[in-house]
Amino acid sequence: MKCIDCALESCGFDVHIWDYPSRSKYIEEHACDLVVFLQQLACCSPGRPIHFVTHSIGALILRSALNQPDCPYEAKIGKAVLIAPPNQGASLARRMRDVGLVRWALGKYSGWELMYFDPCNIALFGEFPCSMPVLVIAGQKGSSLFFRELNDGYLTVEETRLNTPYYFLSLPFTHGDLLYS
Repeated sequence: MKCIDCALESCGFDVHIWDYPSRSKYIEEHACDLVVFLQQLACCSPGRPIHFVTHSIGALILRSALNQPDCPYEAKIGKAVLIAPPNQGASLARRMRDVGLVRWALGKYSGWELMYFDPCNIALFGEFPCSMPVLVIAGQKGSSLFFRELNDGYLTVEETRLNTPYYFLSLPFTHGDLLYS
């Protein structure tokens, strides 16, 4: 996210990177931590919208945070850019969950959720508020080894889609390359 941070700061945005140890908590636990951070930002600038840029599972954490009762209003009126979000889950993670190396790499918590949660489970994190414009950016330069449809190497383009209104952009990059392109 450092490249995105630098690009946004050079455009005059006040940027705060919220870092989280993805392998040490479940998505909803991360979401509760994010709400605390958002409350602090909102207290410093009451009424000012908080905007977001997420990558991958960060989109699910944001969705869950926005649906927490204590999430500040300022977060719900901002804009969100979701880069390679597993909004419908991650079929590759589900297919590979019995591979020891994959289980180790994804970990026990939020990674476990990606390996076992299907779109119905993911929907339990809630939806983005209708007051929030959302842009989903999907990659389409992944491998045909694991997928028969457009993908970024980890997610299919279809898995990035939301169930609520949103803007969409699909680019010829892989999951990780989207952060630098």
